[in-house]
Amino acid sequence: MMWRLPTYLTVLLACFSVNARGQNLVQNPSFEQYNQCPNDQIGCDITSIPFWQWSKSGAAYANLCNFSDTVAGFCTVPFNVAADGCYQYPQDGNGYALVEVTVGNQSNPLTYRNQLQSKLLKPLDSAQCYYFSMYISLCDSCGFATDDIGVLFVNNFINVNGPNLVENFPTPQIVHLGNFITEKETWVKYEGSFTALGGEYYILIGSMSKPDSISQITVPTGVDWNHKATYWIDNITLLECDSLTEINETPINTTKIYPNPAQDYFVVDAGNFNNIQVELFDISGRKLLQQKITINQQQVDVSGLANGVYIAAIINSGQVVKREKILISR
Repeated sequence: MMWRLPTYLTVLLACFSVNARGQNLVQNPSFEQYNQCPNDQIGCDITSIPFWQWSKSGAAYANLCNFSDTVAGFCTVPFNVAADGCYQYPQDGNGYALVEVTVGNQSNPLTYRNQLQSKLLKPLDSAQCYYFSMYISLCDSCGFATDDIGVLFVNNFINVNGPNLVENFPTPQIVHLGNFITEKETWVKYEGSFTALGGEYYILIGSMSKPDSISQITVPTGVDWNHKATYWIDNITLLECDSLTEINETPINTTKIYPNPAQDYFVVDAGNFNNIQVELFDISGRKLLQQKITINQQQVDVSGLANGVYIAAIINSGQVVKREKILISR
Protein backbone atom coordinates (compact mmCIF):
# COMPACT_ATOMS: atom_id res chain seq x y z
CA MET A 1 0.00 0.00 0.00
CA MET A 2 1.50 3.33 -1.06
CA TRP A 3 1.25 6.05 1.60
CA ARG A 4 -0.28 9.32 0.38
CA LEU A 5 -0.44 12.87 1.69
CA PRO A 6 -3.77 14.03 3.12
CA THR A 7 -5.83 16.04 0.62
CA TYR A 8 -5.45 19.33 2.47
CA LEU A 9 -1.66 19.10 2.40
CA THR A 10 -1.67 18.08 -1.24
CA VAL A 11 -3.54 21.29 -2.01
CA LEU A 12 -1.22 23.36 0.14
CA LEU A 13 1.85 21.94 -1.60
CA ALA A 14 0.46 22.03 -5.12
CA CYS A 15 2.29 25.27 -5.95
CA PHE A 16 5.67 23.91 -4.87
CA SER A 17 8.26 21.88 -6.77
CA VAL A 18 11.32 21.03 -4.71
CA ASN A 19 14.91 21.25 -5.81
CA ALA A 20 18.22 21.39 -3.99
CA ARG A 21 19.06 25.03 -4.63
CA GLY A 22 17.53 26.35 -1.40
CA GLN A 23 19.53 26.22 1.82
CA ASN A 24 18.68 23.16 3.87
CA LEU A 25 18.31 24.33 7.49
CA VAL A 26 18.80 20.81 8.90
CA GLN A 27 22.39 20.02 9.91
CA ASN A 28 23.84 16.60 9.04
CA PRO A 29 20.51 15.82 7.34
CA SER A 30 21.43 12.34 6.07
CA PHE A 31 23.46 11.32 9.15
CA GLU A 32 26.66 11.07 7.12
CA GLN A 33 28.98 12.74 9.64
CA TYR A 34 29.93 10.63 12.66
CA ASN A 35 32.55 10.71 15.40
CA GLN A 36 32.99 6.94 15.38
CA CYS A 37 31.67 4.13 13.24
CA PRO A 38 28.68 2.65 15.11
CA ASN A 39 28.89 -0.95 16.29
CA ASP A 40 27.40 -3.14 18.98
CA GLN A 41 30.52 -2.92 21.18
CA ILE A 42 30.95 0.85 21.38
CA GLY A 43 27.29 1.62 20.74
CA CYS A 44 25.32 3.53 18.13
CA ASP A 45 23.60 6.23 20.16
CA ILE A 46 22.45 9.14 17.98
CA THR A 47 24.37 11.51 20.28
CA SER A 48 27.59 10.08 18.85
CA ILE A 49 27.08 11.97 15.61
CA PRO A 50 27.35 15.75 15.16
CA PHE A 51 24.29 17.98 15.63
CA TRP A 52 21.85 15.26 16.74
CA GLN A 53 20.46 14.37 20.19
CA TRP A 54 17.59 12.30 21.49
CA SER A 55 14.69 13.44 23.61
CA LYS A 56 13.40 11.44 26.62
CA SER A 57 14.51 8.04 25.27
CA GLY A 58 17.52 6.93 23.28
CA ALA A 59 17.54 6.91 19.49
CA ALA A 60 20.08 5.12 17.32
CA TYR A 61 21.78 5.43 13.96
CA ALA A 62 23.41 2.99 11.55
CA ASN A 63 26.04 3.41 8.87
CA LEU A 64 27.48 1.36 6.01
CA CYS A 65 30.88 1.67 7.68
CA ASN A 66 29.54 -1.19 9.84
CA PHE A 67 28.43 -3.44 6.97
CA SER A 68 26.64 -6.76 7.30
CA ASP A 69 24.17 -8.44 5.01
CA THR A 70 24.21 -11.73 6.92
CA VAL A 71 24.16 -11.07 10.69
CA ALA A 72 21.74 -8.63 12.33
CA GLY A 73 23.60 -6.19 14.57
CA PHE A 74 21.76 -3.24 16.04
CA CYS A 75 23.54 -0.65 13.92
CA THR A 76 24.84 -2.60 10.94
CA VAL A 77 23.75 -1.80 7.38
CA PRO A 78 21.80 -3.17 5.59
CA PHE A 79 20.96 -6.03 8.01
CA ASN A 80 20.19 -4.57 11.42
CA VAL A 81 18.20 -4.78 14.66
CA ALA A 82 17.81 -7.97 16.69
CA ALA A 83 15.18 -10.74 16.44
CA ASP A 84 13.99 -11.19 12.85
CA GLY A 85 15.87 -8.11 11.75
CA CYS A 86 15.47 -5.24 9.32
CA TYR A 87 17.04 -5.10 5.89
CA GLN A 88 17.40 -1.64 4.38
CA TYR A 89 20.05 0.37 2.58
CA PRO A 90 20.14 4.14 3.17
CA GLN A 91 17.91 6.29 1.01
CA ASP A 92 20.77 8.78 0.68
CA GLY A 93 24.48 8.37 1.43
CA ASN A 94 25.68 5.83 4.02
CA GLY A 95 23.78 6.53 7.22
CA TYR A 96 20.28 6.67 8.66
CA ALA A 97 18.63 7.05 12.07
CA LEU A 98 15.95 5.21 14.04
CA VAL A 99 12.81 6.16 15.97
CA GLU A 100 10.48 3.72 17.74
CA VAL A 101 6.91 3.67 19.00
CA THR A 102 5.94 0.87 21.40
CA VAL A 103 2.39 0.79 22.75
CA GLY A 104 2.05 -1.55 25.71
CA ASN A 105 -0.49 -4.35 25.98
CA GLN A 106 -2.05 -6.18 28.94
CA SER A 107 0.97 -8.41 29.52
CA ASN A 108 3.45 -5.53 29.17
CA PRO A 109 1.87 -2.07 29.65
CA LEU A 110 5.09 -0.17 28.92
CA THR A 111 4.78 2.60 26.33
CA TYR A 112 8.16 3.49 24.87
CA ARG A 113 9.02 5.98 22.15
CA ASN A 114 11.87 8.28 21.25
CA GLN A 115 12.41 11.44 19.28
CA LEU A 116 15.34 12.63 17.20
CA GLN A 117 16.33 16.19 18.11
CA SER A 118 18.64 18.67 16.37
CA LYS A 119 19.47 22.36 16.31
CA LEU A 120 18.75 24.09 12.99
CA LEU A 121 21.23 26.26 11.13
CA LYS A 122 19.28 29.33 12.23
CA PRO A 123 15.99 30.20 13.98
CA LEU A 124 12.90 30.25 11.81
CA ASP A 125 11.45 33.59 10.74
CA SER A 126 8.03 34.77 11.84
CA ALA A 127 5.22 34.30 9.27
CA GLN A 128 7.65 32.55 6.88
CA CYS A 129 6.39 29.45 5.08
CA TYR A 130 8.69 26.39 5.36
CA TYR A 131 8.67 23.13 3.44
CA PHE A 132 9.74 19.93 5.24
CA SER A 133 10.48 16.47 3.88
CA MET A 134 12.18 13.27 4.99
CA TYR A 135 12.25 9.63 3.92
CA ILE A 136 10.96 6.91 6.21
CA SER A 137 10.85 3.11 6.13
CA LEU A 138 9.27 0.56 8.49
CA CYS A 139 11.47 -2.23 9.84
CA ASP A 140 10.80 -5.59 8.10
CA SER A 141 10.24 -7.48 11.34
CA CYS A 142 7.66 -5.07 12.79
CA GLY A 143 4.13 -6.43 13.06
CA PHE A 144 2.65 -2.98 13.63
CA ALA A 145 2.68 0.43 11.97
CA THR A 146 1.60 3.81 13.35
CA ASP A 147 0.42 7.18 12.08
CA ASP A 148 1.95 8.93 15.09
CA ILE A 149 5.23 10.15 13.61
CA GLY A 150 5.25 13.92 13.95
CA VAL A 151 7.71 16.73 13.24
CA LEU A 152 7.86 19.50 15.84
CA PHE A 153 9.75 22.80 15.72
CA VAL A 154 10.36 24.55 19.06
CA ASN A 155 12.37 27.52 20.29
CA ASN A 156 14.48 25.81 22.95
CA PHE A 157 16.28 22.51 23.41
CA ILE A 158 14.11 20.01 25.29
CA ASN A 159 16.06 18.72 28.27
CA VAL A 160 15.94 14.92 28.28
CA ASN A 161 16.19 14.99 32.10
CA GLY A 162 13.40 17.52 32.47
CA PRO A 163 9.95 16.84 33.91
CA ASN A 164 7.99 17.31 30.67
CA LEU A 165 6.38 14.21 29.19
CA VAL A 166 6.42 14.05 25.42
CA GLU A 167 2.63 14.27 25.33
CA ASN A 168 2.99 17.72 26.93
CA PHE A 169 5.06 18.98 24.02
CA PRO A 170 3.31 21.40 21.64
CA THR A 171 1.37 19.91 18.73
CA PRO A 172 3.76 19.03 15.88
CA GLN A 173 3.58 21.32 12.87
CA ILE A 174 3.80 18.31 10.56
CA VAL A 175 1.77 15.20 11.42
CA HIS A 176 -0.33 12.97 9.16
CA LEU A 177 -2.76 11.24 11.52
CA GLY A 178 -4.79 8.58 9.75
CA ASN A 179 -2.01 7.83 7.27
CA PHE A 180 -0.17 4.74 8.47
CA ILE A 181 3.38 4.30 7.18
CA THR A 182 3.58 0.61 6.30
CA GLU A 183 6.22 0.38 3.56
CA LYS A 184 9.13 -1.91 4.41
CA GLU A 185 10.91 -2.53 1.11
CA THR A 186 11.01 1.08 -0.08
CA TRP A 187 11.58 4.53 1.36
CA VAL A 188 8.50 6.76 1.54
CA LYS A 189 8.69 10.53 1.21
CA TYR A 190 7.00 12.22 4.18
CA GLU A 191 6.40 15.93 3.60
CA GLY A 192 4.40 18.99 4.51
CA SER A 193 4.58 22.75 4.97
CA PHE A 194 3.81 25.19 7.77
CA THR A 195 4.13 28.85 8.71
CA ALA A 196 6.55 29.57 11.56
CA LEU A 197 5.68 31.63 14.62
CA GLY A 198 9.31 32.80 14.69
CA GLY A 199 12.28 31.74 16.80
CA GLU A 200 11.90 27.98 16.38
CA TYR A 201 15.48 26.69 16.59
CA TYR A 202 15.12 22.93 17.22
CA ILE A 203 13.49 20.08 15.33
CA LEU A 204 12.07 16.91 16.93
CA ILE A 205 10.95 13.84 14.98
CA GLY A 206 8.96 11.01 16.52
CA SER A 207 5.83 10.07 18.45
CA MET A 208 4.45 12.82 20.70
CA SER A 209 0.81 11.88 21.35
CA LYS A 210 -0.67 10.68 24.62
CA PRO A 211 -0.15 6.91 24.97
CA ASP A 212 -3.87 6.14 24.98
CA SER A 213 -4.37 8.03 21.70
CA ILE A 214 -1.58 6.41 19.67
CA SER A 215 -3.10 4.49 16.77
CA GLN A 216 -1.53 1.34 15.31
CA ILE A 217 -2.46 -1.21 12.68
CA THR A 218 -1.12 -4.70 12.05
CA VAL A 219 1.06 -5.28 9.00
CA PRO A 220 1.91 -8.59 7.30
CA THR A 221 5.08 -10.65 7.86
CA GLY A 222 5.85 -9.00 11.16
CA VAL A 223 6.35 -9.93 14.81
CA ASP A 224 4.47 -8.55 17.82
CA TRP A 225 7.16 -6.94 20.00
CA ASN A 226 4.64 -5.38 22.42
CA HIS A 227 3.12 -3.48 19.49
CA LYS A 228 6.44 -1.89 18.50
CA ALA A 229 6.77 0.10 15.29
CA THR A 230 10.42 0.81 14.37
CA TYR A 231 11.17 3.32 11.63
CA TRP A 232 14.34 4.32 9.85
CA ILE A 233 14.65 8.02 8.94
CA ASP A 234 16.90 9.52 6.25
CA ASN A 235 17.50 12.56 4.03
CA ILE A 236 15.77 15.33 6.02
CA THR A 237 15.11 18.69 4.34
CA LEU A 238 13.79 22.02 5.64
CA LEU A 239 13.60 24.89 3.14
CA GLU A 240 11.95 28.27 2.95
CA CYS A 241 9.02 27.94 0.58
CA ASP A 242 10.25 30.97 -1.36
CA SER A 243 13.41 29.05 -2.30
CA LEU A 244 11.45 26.30 -4.05
CA THR A 245 11.32 26.38 -7.82
CA GLU A 246 8.18 26.91 -9.84
CA ILE A 247 6.38 28.70 -7.07
CA ASN A 248 5.24 31.09 -9.81
CA GLU A 249 4.23 34.06 -7.74
CA THR A 250 3.46 36.92 -10.12
CA PRO A 251 4.75 40.21 -8.66
CA ILE A 252 1.68 42.29 -9.49
CA ASN A 253 0.72 44.84 -6.88
CA THR A 254 -2.82 45.56 -8.10
CA THR A 255 -4.37 43.01 -5.71
CA LYS A 256 -5.03 44.31 -2.21
CA ILE A 257 -6.26 42.99 1.11
CA TYR A 258 -7.67 45.47 3.64
CA PRO A 259 -8.31 46.51 6.36
CA ASN A 260 -5.38 45.04 8.24
CA PRO A 261 -5.85 44.57 11.18
CA ALA A 262 -9.32 43.22 10.42
CA GLN A 263 -12.26 42.67 12.74
CA ASP A 264 -15.15 40.64 11.32
CA TYR A 265 -14.18 40.80 7.66
CA PHE A 266 -11.47 41.87 5.27
CA VAL A 267 -11.81 43.01 1.66
CA VAL A 268 -10.08 41.47 -1.34
CA ASP A 269 -9.50 43.86 -4.23
CA ALA A 270 -8.99 41.65 -7.29
CA GLY A 271 -7.16 44.35 -9.21
CA ASN A 272 -6.41 43.20 -12.76
CA PHE A 273 -7.49 39.60 -12.17
CA ASN A 274 -10.88 38.10 -12.94
CA ASN A 275 -10.38 34.46 -11.88
CA ILE A 276 -9.09 34.50 -8.32
CA GLN A 277 -9.82 32.94 -4.97
CA VAL A 278 -8.55 33.67 -1.48
CA GLU A 279 -7.41 31.02 0.99
CA LEU A 280 -6.77 31.70 4.68
CA PHE A 281 -4.41 29.62 6.83
CA ASP A 282 -3.59 29.65 10.51
CA ILE A 283 0.03 29.90 11.62
CA SER A 284 0.40 26.10 11.65
CA GLY A 285 -0.44 25.96 7.93
CA ARG A 286 -4.00 24.61 8.39
CA LYS A 287 -6.41 25.98 5.79
CA LEU A 288 -9.42 27.59 7.45
CA LEU A 289 -11.38 28.94 4.52
CA GLN A 290 -11.43 29.19 0.74
CA GLN A 291 -13.58 31.68 -1.15
CA LYS A 292 -13.92 32.51 -4.81
CA ILE A 293 -13.75 36.26 -5.51
CA THR A 294 -16.47 37.09 -8.03
CA ILE A 295 -16.52 40.88 -7.76
CA ASN A 296 -13.97 43.59 -7.12
CA GLN A 297 -13.62 44.63 -3.50
CA GLN A 298 -15.38 41.54 -2.14
CA GLN A 299 -15.72 41.01 1.59
CA VAL A 300 -14.46 37.83 3.27
CA ASP A 301 -16.22 36.95 6.53
CA VAL A 302 -13.83 36.07 9.38
CA SER A 303 -16.22 36.78 12.25
CA GLY A 304 -16.02 33.17 13.36
CA LEU A 305 -12.24 33.22 13.79
CA ALA A 306 -10.40 34.05 16.99
CA ASN A 307 -8.08 37.00 17.36
CA GLY A 308 -4.62 36.24 16.04
CA VAL A 309 -2.27 36.16 13.07
CA TYR A 310 -3.31 34.41 9.85
CA ILE A 311 -1.84 34.02 6.36
CA ALA A 312 -3.97 34.99 3.35
CA ALA A 313 -3.09 33.73 -0.13
CA ILE A 314 -4.59 35.14 -3.33
CA ILE A 315 -4.57 32.57 -6.13
CA ASN A 316 -5.13 33.36 -9.80
CA SER A 317 -5.66 30.44 -12.19
CA GLY A 318 -3.83 28.09 -9.83
CA GLN A 319 -0.89 30.43 -9.19
CA VAL A 320 -0.22 32.31 -5.95
CA VAL A 321 0.03 36.01 -6.74
CA LYS A 322 0.08 37.39 -3.20
CA ARG A 323 0.63 36.17 0.35
CA GLU A 324 -0.01 38.50 3.23
CA LYS A 325 -0.08 38.26 7.00
CA ILE A 326 -3.49 39.25 8.37
CA LEU A 327 -4.09 40.26 11.96
CA ILE A 328 -7.60 39.78 13.34
CA SER A 329 -8.12 42.03 16.36
CA ARG A 330 -11.40 43.06 17.95
